Amino acid sequence: MPTLVRPNRKNLLDLVQDERTTPGWVYARNGDIVQVPAGVPRRSFSFRHKRVGLLRERAYTNLLTRAIARTNNIRTAGGGPTGLAVSDPQLNRPVCNLFPGVRAYANSTTEWHGVIFNDAPTPVLAGQPYAVTLVFRFGTANSPRLAMRQQGAGSGQGRVFRINRDGSFGTIGGFMPTGTVANLEATPMDDMETWRVQFIYTPDADEDINIQFGPGAVGTDVIVCGAQIVPGTYHPVFIPNDGSIINKLGDLPFVPVGDWLPLVDYSLLFDFVHNRVGDQQAAILTGYAPVTSTNFSFFVVFSGVIQFRTQIDGDSGSSSGNAGTLVKGQRSVVAARCSDNTRRAYLNGGTGTAPGSGPFPRGLEKIYLGGNNNAGNALDGHVFKFIAWTPKANGEGVPTPASNNELAYLSMLENWP
Repeated sequence: MPTLVRPNRKNLLDLVQDERTTPGWVYARNGDIVQVPAGVPRRSFSFRHKRVGLLRERAYTNLLTRAIARTNNIRTAGGGPTGLAVSDPQLNRPVCNLFPGVRAYANSTTEWHGVIFNDAPTPVLAGQPYAVTLVFRFGTANSPRLAMRQQGAGSGQGRVFRINRDGSFGTIGGFMPTGTVANLEATPMDDMETWRVQFIYTPDADEDINIQFGPGAVGTDVIVCGAQIVPGTYHPVFIPNDGSIINKLGDLPFVPVGDWLPLVDYSLLFDFVHNRVGDQQAAILTGYAPVTSTNFSFFVVFSGVIQFRTQIDGDSGSSSGNAGTLVKGQRSVVAARCSDNTRRAYLNGGTGTAPGSGPFPRGLEKIYLGGNNNAGNALDGHVFKFIAWTPKANGEGVPTPASNNELAYLSMLENWP
């Protein structure tokens, strides 16, 4: 392990501000959903990575007007109260600090009886993926049933599956599938009672659909809490619509440039997760110089590959080559040396790009984490650390382990002050 030059600050995320103009929500470590006021950075727990990080998301909309299940707004399928009885579960506290919950008890043997979210079906488009989230508790049911059902299609059509207590999924025969379901994932919350199920649903035709959820077996019950349908393949933090659509704008977190950043010769390290790795370009770090009205991209993702690119005001600029391929949803670390003479980027402790050169902006006042807009090229994910420091005596300035080993690199980062 090489000797590291310690930066002046432990983590520049301590300085972060946010230009988001609407409230947002975060996950607490125990699974609670907590509102954050406009202009306040969102620090949210990542269940996948088991740590709190700065959350950076684009603008998203939950298409379900009534996303929070209540006894006075839930609909039932399967013969009304004779097939499914709904009642107040009398919980000691709201589930996730948000959901009062609805107890759904199966009175009949028809397994597709369940509760339906929303006052009316949700229109969806053929070929458009939708990120679906369901929050619930098992109650006495061992394998409750979830369906994405076409409105008016009858009992024979829908994408239907069971959710088992161990977090696995099962199929139900006798149904004609419509659309596709991918990336099924069930995550228990910290209380070990509440579960969050997420998947991507892609309809095969323009249609109106319902999310229908029920115990799946006579004499058993489930506690239904909330649901979300968001266009795209990313699952944002739950947006708690409760009778109307909430207009949640995207985050615009930035770190004001101060004495911690030299004018032209420094190194940066960015520890993050990006959840939309595809063909489009995504900005990872963007600087802004108001004197010259210049936007400058430090790192970009292009077709899934990390590049350290001199990109000013959207021009293609020059690139020092590829630092490596970014993996969707995987924690990654990008490090770089920034000067007029040398630019070089590293991904997860790799050998790095070839040294590059080109014009370098002056007068930076802000560095945006994940881009300075909410369009398709913005970051969707968590930022865990952002560090800047001056070069080492040998002129390289970028800490890398002796071998190209991601775990060793992340371990070294964890010990970084």
